Formats: sequence, structure tokens, C-alpha cells
Amino acid sequence: MSKFLTTTLTFAILISTSLSQTCKNYNFPDGVAAYDSCIDLPVHGSFLHWNYTPSTSTADIAYRCPETSPAQWIAWAVNPSGGTMIGSQALVAYLSKSGSVHAYTSSVDTYATELSEGKLSFEVPSVSGSYVNGEMTVFARLQLGSDIMVSNATQVWMVGPMRKDGVPSMHFILPGGVKPVMALDLAYNHTRSDIYENSTRTMSDDELLQMSWNVHGVLNTVSWGTLLPTGVLVARYLKASNPTDKGWFYLHSGCQGAAYAIGTAGWATGRWLGGSDASTVHGTIGLILFILSTLQVLSIFLRPAPDHRLRVYWNVYHHTSGYTAILLSIVNVYKGLNLLDPLMIWKQIYTGILVFLGSVAVLLEIIGWVIIIRRKRKARTPNF
Repeated sequence: MSKFLTTTLTFAILISTSLSQTCKNYNFPDGVAAYDSCIDLPVHGSFLHWNYTPSTSTADIAYRCPETSPAQWIAWAVNPSGGTMIGSQALVAYLSKSGSVHAYTSSVDTYATELSEGKLSFEVPSVSGSYVNGEMTVFARLQLGSDIMVSNATQVWMVGPMRKDGVPSMHFILPGGVKPVMALDLAYNHTRSDIYENSTRTMSDDELLQMSWNVHGVLNTVSWGTLLPTGVLVARYLKASNPTDKGWFYLHSGCQGAAYAIGTAGWATGRWLGGSDASTVHGTIGLILFILSTLQVLSIFLRPAPDHRLRVYWNVYHHTSGYTAILLSIVNVYKGLNLLDPLMIWKQIYTGILVFLGSVAVLLEIIGWVIIIRRKRKARTPNF
């Protein structure tokens, strides 16, 4: 059980750490010019740094996105019209197959765009990118000109996966209708905050919503994804080692009961955050998993006696639905982590848990067969 508590604590630390980062306490490496203004963007845990020169209407931009996977792209855009995605003028960066960062400009004209390279509605004299310690940054100089209303523009930013052919794919659909869009005034000195009063309030709401989804993910990972398969290991191997001892049954029931209670809270949280829409694959699997687990719990009250003729059929149902639930839970945990666009270490932690449980299963399986073989040999040996 200490393993599960450690995992949960690790997830909580990651969440709190990501939320505690600010743009003001960041120092760019040597050779990178200092930026006078910055803002913590509320979605994806990213940051915008910039310098603005009013006399030339020039802005030097640095958009940072920590905890970016090598298989992800990042984009930050200005929308001069004050809209959201359509009409935005984007700076895009991703890690190419050669290992270098490919940074370029892309005008987003349709929802079906693949962020193809192209000129923007204003000049971009320079654009470059870097990828250091899991943090991707795109740098650019924007020649906005007098026709760009920087005080009325909006900024849009996004992170998405790369396709296997090295082309940026469609970005993740953020849960709960969260939109990474904020007012932008590059000409305004960010030592004052009154102009961003509304944006600050929106940022707080977005952070709270993102944390709620993180809680949903932790609850389901610990319950369906960890406690559920652990309970099966307890039943399979502790029962085999000592069938007459009922201790395995109480441990098994405790693991499965805790998994069901915590998992139900996680499932209910996801339904509340996502509304009644279960049309996504993740939501559908979650609903099936909840139904299967509920039937498993109810079936305990209908369990026939060990010597009853129907007990064999009940065992088949119990084992089949149980292993199906485990398979679905593992698949759905990974799908959920992808939907949340999480820190890569979260996946690594969960993968480590599965490897640990799998290794324990293999070890116990070997030990179990050794015990069975020894029992059979002992039974064949005549007693004198």
C-alpha cells in the first residue's frame, strides 16, 4: 500500500510544482537577450516573454513550453482581429528527426490546417527555436507595423502531437471547453496588472479546471489502473500459496473495494467535468469500466456456495469480467493521460508501476509452479 501512497504523492508534487512555476523567476541561458515583460499563460503551463519597441512597432518574442515531449509541437500566435484560432498568425516549433528544432511561421486560415509553413500578415525578420531539458522555446522578432492593433489583439497558444511522418497533427481537445486564448497588449508594460484583470481571473478558473482534471486522472490511475490489478495478483497467488487461509480473500476484497470506491469518485468527477457527453473513446471505455466494476461488486452478493453446481459458471463470469476490466482500465489510463496532455514523467511513472506489477506476477508465477511441482513430487513419494 505504501507504493500506492508514494505514487499518489508523486502525482500531487508534479501538479503543485507545475503550478508554482512563474515567468518572473526564470533566467534565460547566456547569449539570450533579457526580456522586460512576461506572463504566465494559464493553459499548458507555458510562458510568454517579450520586449516591445514602440518607435519601430517591433516585438521580440520568446514563447516557452516546459515539459514538452520530443513527439510534440508547440505554437504561439497573434490574432490581430481579436478572435481565436481562425485568422491567427502563428509561430510553430517542433523537434525534427535530425534532432534540431524546426521553427517557422504559419497563418491559420481554416480549422483543418496542419500548420503548414507560410508567410504571416506581418513581417517576421527572424524565427528560431530551442529544445533543452524537455523545454521547447520559439524565439521570433515580429515587425507588426502600424496596421496591427497590438492593444486589441489576442494571443492563442497550443501544444499537439507530431505524426509519424514528421508533420504536426491536430492538437489535443482540451476538456471542459478550456480555450488557450487571452487578451494581448505587447505595448503595455507588465509591471502593472490592471489591464489583465479579466485575464487573471480567467487564468485562475482555467488552473482550477486543469487541476480538477488532474485529480480525475490521479484517482482513476490509482484505482482502476493500479489497485484493481493488484487485487487480482493477491487473489491469484496468495490463494494458491495457502488455500485454507482466508487472508487472501480479505486483502483481495480490500483492494477491489478501494479501487471501486476511488474509481467511482474519479469516474463521477470526469462525468461532472465533461458533462453528459460520453461519445469519446475515453469516456465510453470509462462508462463500460464503471458498469463492469459495478456488476462485479453486485455479483458478490449472488455468489453460490463453493460446492454449488452453478459456482463454476459464476467463477467464469467473475474472472472474465475482472480481467476485461483490468485490460480496459490500463488502456483508458493511457488514453486519459494523452487527453490531458500530461507531463511525460506521469506516463513513465505509470509504466513503471505496470512493469513492477508485471515483474511481481512473473516472479510469483514461477514460485507458484515450483510449489506445485514440489507438492506433486511429494505426493508420489511413498511413505515408509
